[in-house]
Amino acid sequence: MSAQGLRRVSQVLAGRTYQLVAGGRSPLLSASASLRSLGSLAATTPSLSATAAWPAQRLPFAPWTTGRPWHLRQTQRCYSSESENDVLIRDAVRQELEYEENQDDLDMDLPEDFQLREAAGDARMVLFRSHGGQTVEVIFGVKQYAGDEEDYEEEADSEATQHPFTIRIENKDGSNMYFLCSTSLADGEFLVDYISFMDPHDNSNLTEFEYPGPQFSTLDESVQEGLMVYLSERGINEYLLAYMNLKMEDKENELYTEWLRKLHKQLS
Repeated sequence: MSAQGLRRVSQVLAGRTYQLVAGGRSPLLSASASLRSLGSLAATTPSLSATAAWPAQRLPFAPWTTGRPWHLRQTQRCYSSESENDVLIRDAVRQELEYEENQDDLDMDLPEDFQLREAAGDARMVLFRSHGGQTVEVIFGVKQYAGDEEDYEEEADSEATQHPFTIRIENKDGSNMYFLCSTSLADGEFLVDYISFMDPHDNSNLTEFEYPGPQFSTLDESVQEGLMVYLSERGINEYLLAYMNLKMEDKENELYTEWLRKLHKQLS
């Protein structure tokens, strides 16, 4: 509608054309006058139905328009399904993620002659080297704690907590010997629990009657001492255990950080 007001409004009612001209008035006044005029015309036209004879001031919508009546037209409101708790938990996860991302990386050299094999998202790691034609592997993973938060703190600080790992010695002919070990890591010592000639990580090789071998501690002391020297000559020593300890913590932080990223993405 122009600033000079409503110039012409045409409407066909009962086959007749009515023309309204509002000149020199504001657009809103012109439109109001037009509505009143049309209401009066509708009331005096015999051919119109009773519903067409509404007073102009009660017309629910302009006769020349379509759609919802003007008094029912409301601005569509957009409501967010995000609750206050959604925002709080997302912020908490974000802060935890930022904290973990700012932690220092492992600052310790690999044990002499060893290399490290690991994969992103995999909790298992392998230190490996060659020794006199043999392949030596130390297979270990992130620390696992059971129980509630109090138990976690106690186990994390306890020197008595044992973490399992496996030493695999492969000979030139492809035969393998596995030392199933455990260590508290804190004191730089480890225990050999069993020696097996079957891969303990491959359950398909195990049978119900497979002989696991004797407990290492039940062997003759001279045999125990000789086997411990055998491992020491292949690089299984206090430095390697210290590296394992730090690498476990570093790997756990890496996996936890990635888990937080996925959680934050899911909550966003």
